[in-house]
Amino acid sequence: MEIKRALISVYNKNGLKELVQALHEKKVEIISTGGTGNFLTSLNIPYIKVEKITDFPECFGGRVKTLSGKLLGGVLYNRDNNIDIHEAKELKVPSIDLVVVNLYPFGETLESGANESECIEKIDIGGPTMIRAAAKNFAHVTVLSDPEQYTSFISHFKNNTLSLSYRRDLAGNVFRLVSDYDSAVANFFHPESNIHIDLKKTTPLRYGENPHQKAWVKGELQTLQGRELSYNNYLDIDAAIKCISDLKIHFGGKFSSVVVKHSNPCGLAVSDTLLESLNLAWAGDSISAFGGIIGFSHQVDLDIAKFLKDKFVEVIIAPSFTHEALNFFKDKKNLRIIAHSMMVIPCTEVKTIVTGTLIQTPDVHFSPEFMTVTTKKVPADFNLLNFGQICVKHIKSNAITLVHYNGKSMQQIGAGMGNPNRLLSTQEAIEKAKTNKANLSELLLVSDAFFPFVDNVELAAAAGIKNILQPGGSIRDQEIIAKADELGISMCFTGRRHFKH
Repeated sequence: MEIKRALISVYNKNGLKELVQALHEKKVEIISTGGTGNFLTSLNIPYIKVEKITDFPECFGGRVKTLSGKLLGGVLYNRDNNIDIHEAKELKVPSIDLVVVNLYPFGETLESGANESECIEKIDIGGPTMIRAAAKNFAHVTVLSDPEQYTSFISHFKNNTLSLSYRRDLAGNVFRLVSDYDSAVANFFHPESNIHIDLKKTTPLRYGENPHQKAWVKGELQTLQGRELSYNNYLDIDAAIKCISDLKIHFGGKFSSVVVKHSNPCGLAVSDTLLESLNLAWAGDSISAFGGIIGFSHQVDLDIAKFLKDKFVEVIIAPSFTHEALNFFKDKKNLRIIAHSMMVIPCTEVKTIVTGTLIQTPDVHFSPEFMTVTTKKVPADFNLLNFGQICVKHIKSNAITLVHYNGKSMQQIGAGMGNPNRLLSTQEAIEKAKTNKANLSELLLVSDAFFPFVDNVELAAAAGIKNILQPGGSIRDQEIIAKADELGISMCFTGRRHFKH
């Protein structure tokens, strides 16, 4: 199909420069809103203001911009219907062939700890309407709802290969995105809402956690290669997506990798390149990485594929993969390759128990703003505190993680998890860090819950650890702070526990 006119209104402008330049080179007319219009102006790319089409100004602090009969008509009318074509001319409705819209970051705003009014302001109204309209009319309109789609679109656009099946796939992504988005908003208002699962609408799996158990899955993943996913694969994939999503929210300018085993991130790193983050994540626990699941924040290329060539992993999941990487992986017939945006909107969590159902809102709201330094000694580097919280949040309780920052990269270098007492987890984390030949005096020890006694502080000090981050809240807090002061340890309290049972 030919694209002559595009409507662009985006909150997230990642990758937008390359997209609009590709459109401008082919003389595509662009209609745009205020913020996006300013971005286009900075690139010297001409555009038509939305209000020139709608005859109605942007107003109410930006709440009303694209909600217009002329814009929606230009997206929705049927190009194969003569009555629609005539009516569009009569009403002076411009034909819009491409819609580029991404939604206000409601989930990220919620997770940041914003108050209710701030979260409500990030409930998108016009965005979902426009992309739903474009998706419905995919036979005639292409819709891009995620910056991760831009690279593929530019390739198709330049090669004139915007096929119907490609546009239909983009449309499907829209309805999945809007469904998840609306669910997150609904859960924000009614977190106690129950979820009913109809097994008739699920897909049977080979078996559950063990071969004698039956299992089903509701929902789909975009599998690019490999045998069918198992029940345990889905659990690990879910853990990888949630972990990377947190890292993308809080370290968006960096590249992140996670190695997941039995739903626990055994290796985790953030760095300036994806390959470097993978090297660090793998080195965090190379033994446990055997047979694990690898998640990435960005596109997997040939260098990543070559790193994993001689390593046994069950699943690789990333927003996208280069053709070279996919071709390289073809020899590994059983390796599952999954494409996912690696961004999720936090939603209500549901677990069944023998007496009924447990329902809770997601574990969000962590930020350095909540932290207080409780000891005489101040942490040498505050950049590591948020990373450490993300690491420990995703590990099974009792959880202890040791993390390192070298001024460029952040790495989980030791972890203890799932033990009946916190001291065992601390010992495990220290032993793992020693195995990795880490300088423990440079590490930050993070606990998912408060220290009930001074023994964890004493154990950390004996190993050479100089910095601790924990929620606080024990009746012995003052005793524990005094012990940290005595041993020359800096200790920060977050005031927020992160149990994961």
